[in-house]
Amino acid sequence: MKVTNVFKVIITAFLVITFTVLMISCKEAPVIEEAGDTTAIAKTPETNSATTVPENTAILKETNEEKVVTEKTTTSNSNLENKLVHKEVSFDEVNQGHLMVILTFGQSQAANNGESKYSSKENVYNYYDGKFYTAVDPLLGATGKRGSVWTRLGDKIIEQGLCDHILFVPVAFGASGIESWSPDGKLYHRITDAIDGLRKYNLEITHMFWSQGSYDSWQHTPEAAEKYKTEFMEIVDGIRKYGVNAPIYVSVETYSYGNYDSFIQQAQRNLVNIDAKIYPGPNNDEIKERWDGVHFSNKGLDKLANLWIEILKEYSN
Repeated sequence: MKVTNVFKVIITAFLVITFTVLMISCKEAPVIEEAGDTTAIAKTPETNSATTVPENTAILKETNEEKVVTEKTTTSNSNLENKLVHKEVSFDEVNQGHLMVILTFGQSQAANNGESKYSSKENVYNYYDGKFYTAVDPLLGATGKRGSVWTRLGDKIIEQGLCDHILFVPVAFGASGIESWSPDGKLYHRITDAIDGLRKYNLEITHMFWSQGSYDSWQHTPEAAEKYKTEFMEIVDGIRKYGVNAPIYVSVETYSYGNYDSFIQQAQRNLVNIDAKIYPGPNNDEIKERWDGVHFSNKGLDKLANLWIEILKEYSN
């Protein structure tokens, strides 16, 4: 009987010790968050979230996305998986008659985020990294993998007799804030790199189309609107000092998932200064047709192209 009791005590003690060891070993280890993890969960102002995104997070996002775009676009003209192929053409084929050279910059509405791809039918071309291509979505040089308004607009411009040939120079970057485009910003080099590349062919930009604002439209304050105007004029000043005197067209753009920013809208309207060659662009916020709640559907892209035509008819010399 005594032996049995001793045995029970030993078994009980063994079970207690084993359970204690297991509890200690299963104790949750501390989680170490890496800086890169924040890019996957951070919400950007383009979604109109009240949560601000740290500046370093935005920079990481821009850097990573730019790398992906560069890797993809450098091989796009030989990418057989797409039905629409970027065909390289000669400079002489592009530089004929009345040529419009249009640099498009800003965020995703100026990039390749429309519902469907489109291939220009007229003499519309795409400049990218020192070479010339037929204008086919997604346009080389801008982020995004879908359609753009520019391929559609190019056809309409030529059909309206506003020029003979068009060369689009897309440098837009999705989810980019206006601060990124200032002379001290992370994306300003995209403008100057394009200008430098064109000058090697003695080409000068004739028009600049700015389409941006949703990223900066989450604060809804007069102070944010004033900051927007100041930063835009810094961009203009930098461009002028770089020797580009082309007219700059400023779109009204703040819409995202049903939300607008009336302060930024008014700031964009107030930027217009004909004497300084800053002209009004279309009001993107009036277009309701969005395929994902933010970016234009095919019908929306057609409407936007028509708005651009009306603007160009009114203000082109």
